[in-house]
Amino acid sequence: MVRAGGGGSLTFGFLLVAILAQGLAGAGAAHALEELGHSYPHSCSRHDQGGVLLEEVPSDATVMDLVWIGQMALGDETRAMDLDRRVTVGSGDTFLGLLRDEGVSHAEGTEWYRASREVFNLGLLRPGHSLSMSFDEAQNLVGIEYEISKSTLFLAERGEDGQILARRAEIPTKTEIRGVAGRLTTNIAADCAAADVPRRVVRQLVDIFRGEVDFRRMRRGDAFRLLYEVKITEDGKPMAHGSRVVAAEVEMLGKTHTALRANAPRGGVTYVDLKGLPLQSASSLHYPVKFTRISSHFSHSRVHPKTGRRRPHLGVDFAAPRGTPVHAVADGRVEVAGWYGQLGRTVRIDHGGKVGFDSLYGHLTRVAGGVKRGKFVKRGQIIGYVGSTGLATGPHLHFSLIEGKRFVDPMKALRKAQYIDPVPLSGDRFEKRKTVLVSALGALDGDGPVEPKGLADVRDL
Repeated sequence: MVRAGGGGSLTFGFLLVAILAQGLAGAGAAHALEELGHSYPHSCSRHDQGGVLLEEVPSDATVMDLVWIGQMALGDETRAMDLDRRVTVGSGDTFLGLLRDEGVSHAEGTEWYRASREVFNLGLLRPGHSLSMSFDEAQNLVGIEYEISKSTLFLAERGEDGQILARRAEIPTKTEIRGVAGRLTTNIAADCAAADVPRRVVRQLVDIFRGEVDFRRMRRGDAFRLLYEVKITEDGKPMAHGSRVVAAEVEMLGKTHTALRANAPRGGVTYVDLKGLPLQSASSLHYPVKFTRISSHFSHSRVHPKTGRRRPHLGVDFAAPRGTPVHAVADGRVEVAGWYGQLGRTVRIDHGGKVGFDSLYGHLTRVAGGVKRGKFVKRGQIIGYVGSTGLATGPHLHFSLIEGKRFVDPMKALRKAQYIDPVPLSGDRFEKRKTVLVSALGALDGDGPVEPKGLADVRDL
């Protein structure tokens, strides 16, 4: 008997019927079984009856073993009948090599590569991603599909005129709102991981409340409620980069903190409290970086530590480890994002007439992605990372504030903090959204262990 995958059984006669049904007789079947004899880790005895080679396969062979026998005998004939083929890119695989394995010539593969290069470089295939190829009945390659990411596909097709047309396409997804709530038994990271909350969402949660809550101080029994959205692909798998917090409530040391996602006045989204005030309060953003010490204050006459010359120091130097994130102190438009003389890599932001200042961040090791001249950035957004580029003796942030054409002492201006006082959201639209989110949070049972919670109608979230 031949067992099939831990369930029923297949008789030797079934194997014979399967082989005959596929047209595997004589030399073709003999070749397949000889290959099996070399690679299958059990002994097999052969019988020749009526010109048809039969094989007594081991009793522990599975259905997949039988399918493999058939594929060995069919060989290239099976491939020739398959018009759509899909392979998973392995380590060391190349686009031209994968096409060659499917019978596509080097010249034709190069034609597809060159025609697609402006849309996507097919020389950058990544292990684990899928590459699909479509052929016509004459076995000519007519289409390619490559999974660039979980959200993006690369598509190329040969048209009726023989030209190859390439494009990118978004993979269809749907958005789900999920809820999780409960009282901590370990810590916020461990309990959320046990409840299958994406790590990206946990990081967002910590960042949203960073001006109000120190999650390291949360103890067993502290509670939270969380609503977050995830994007789901067609195969039902959540996309890691498509997750974000919708609303959250943290109960700690007898005080409750609430965060609601809302539309920001100048576009994008922001997180506010129940009064509509941004959670990253003015007090948490007095300084653009978490620093270890102030290595140099604002001065109209200072001996430069590197040149030894006396000259003005029109800013404050915050000493911090290389790579420490640097945040914009107010909303504004980027005026400079790149090399800026002795300040090295620098970002300068125009905060507009209401604020009355430009802010300048120098000696960055690199500028954050998406921060470019003309782009709008939000208060608290990461705009770069501490470094020592330009004329610097070590990693630190040079921070300046410019009022008109005059540099002012940042420490005095930051202590006033008038220009970064937040403006609360208001209006019927915000009040309606707040009501819906607060009601949805309140419906989550937060008295038990941290676990996923069922949600009612969440279409309005």
